[in-house]
Amino acid sequence: MLATPFGALLGALQVLPAAAQKAYPTQAIRFIVTFTVSGPSEIVARTIAPPMSATLGQRVPVENRVGAGGVTGVDITAKSTPDGYTFAIGSAGALAISPNLDRGTPYDPLCDLAPITLAVLAPERLAVPGVSPFQTMQEVVAAARARPGAANFGSTGSGSMPHLAAEQLRAAAGIDIVHISYNSGG
Repeated sequence: MLATPFGALLGALQVLPAAAQKAYPTQAIRFIVTFTVSGPSEIVARTIAPPMSATLGQRVPVENRVGAGGVTGVDITAKSTPDGYTFAIGSAGALAISPNLDRGTPYDPLCDLAPITLAVLAPERLAVPGVSPFQTMQEVVAAARARPGAANFGSTGSGSMPHLAAEQLRAAAGIDIVHISYNSGG
């Protein structure tokens, strides 16, 4: 029981905002994936969208908005109405690397986005074809040193984590390898 009229007034005011709000959600929830079909983020999004839909009682369509190493989809999310109806799975490349390396990134992740949760952990891997003569990292580095500029590496886009990991390998090993940028990990 509230002891004073002031306390009673405060108690009454606490319920007013809740009563004035509409129930959420009242429309479909847009779930943007910043990479193409079959990458880790897209697989996670398509796995969690149906239970989200069932729990919330609204459609949660997954929408792939690809380009610029994930920047395109994150930019769409950053520019959407801040009403809780647009979510995105973004990558470290689009959320941390591009904004720090590219002055032209069209959003500020610290001001224009609100983090919700860590949804995907995708470790970086070095892989060669199964029929490759290389069995160790040392053999790959030795071959790259023997033929500068002849070895290629693919990544999920310029400035992405795989790209920067390979660039770090290039610098640490003193090798000349050629970057080939793809638009997704899938």
